[in-house]
Amino acid sequence: MCDSGALWRLCIVMKLIVGLGNPGRTYKKNRHNLGFLALDSVAHHCKVKIAKRKFNALHTVVTLGGEQIVLVKPLTFMNLSGKAVRSFIDYYDIDFQHDLLVIVDDVHLSFGKMRIRKQGSAGGHNGLHSIIVSLETPLFARLRVGIDKPLHEGCLTSHVLGNFSKEEAGQVPEILEAVKEVIVRWCEKGTAACM
Repeated sequence: MCDSGALWRLCIVMKLIVGLGNPGRTYKKNRHNLGFLALDSVAHHCKVKIAKRKFNALHTVVTLGGEQIVLVKPLTFMNLSGKAVRSFIDYYDIDFQHDLLVIVDDVHLSFGKMRIRKQGSAGGHNGLHSIIVSLETPLFARLRVGIDKPLHEGCLTSHVLGNFSKEEAGQVPEILEAVKEVIVRWCEKGTAACM
């Protein structure tokens, strides 16, 4: 029986959901922060805030789909996200091949389209690349949410670090609701059921 201290971590199988983004007001409404926005939506659904600080990240623990879930927003900036993710995986002894889901924006998908995979390459996403390097494997689930390509070639950075257009911003709540539904299903049924 577990009743105190660090022993509780050994008794509860937990899942880890990481939303990627960049910290600070400057980036808050950027397309690149869709992962942060998705986690905030889940937290709002659970009537909590992601406000506890640990391992250079904001986090909280919620019950979702009958599972104990750690929601994590790394504060390391996108390109170093893997450091925070690795720390949480080690601390909670997460089986990242089955119990880790990373939520990211994707310029290769049309706006609002979602794609979930059990594993894969970084696909040019620096946050995913950092996590793959830190875990030394690409064998973890990721949910990509489309932000569309920039209108002009060579403008990728300004596109992802730009704020949603007025038209996009109007669609974001509906997209976040759909993302939340996928996350709940992932917690209940796993990646294959969401694909």
